[in-house]
Amino acid sequence: MAEKSKGMKAWKILWYGFIAGMISGMVKIGWENIFPPRTIARNEINPPQHLAQQIGIPDDIIFSNVYFADQPVAWFTLILHFSFAIVFAILFVALIQKWKKVGLA
Repeated sequence: MAEKSKGMKAWKILWYGFIAGMISGMVKIGWENIFPPRTIARNEINPPQHLAQQIGIPDDIIFSNVYFADQPVAWFTLILHFSFAIVFAILFVALIQKWKKVGLA
C-alpha cells in the first residue's frame, strides 16, 4: 500500500506542478506584453532562442513561426518558455513536499 501511496504522491506533484507552470507561463506572457523585458534589438534573438542555438538546435526550427489570427507565433520559443515554467514549478512542488518552510506552509 505504501508503494501505491508514493506513486499517487508523485502523480500529484507532477499534476500540480504542471498546472502551476502553465498558469505562471501565461502570467509571464501577459506581463511581458505590458512591460517588455528586452529592447527590440535585444529581442531579435531572445535568450531562449540563444540557448537553443548554443545546444545545437537548427535555426530553421528555432525561428520558424505558425500564424494565429494573422500574427506570427514563434512556436519553438513558446514551447521552451512553457517547458521552463512547468519544470521549475514541478521542482518547487516537489521541494515543498520535503521542506514545508520553503512554501511558507
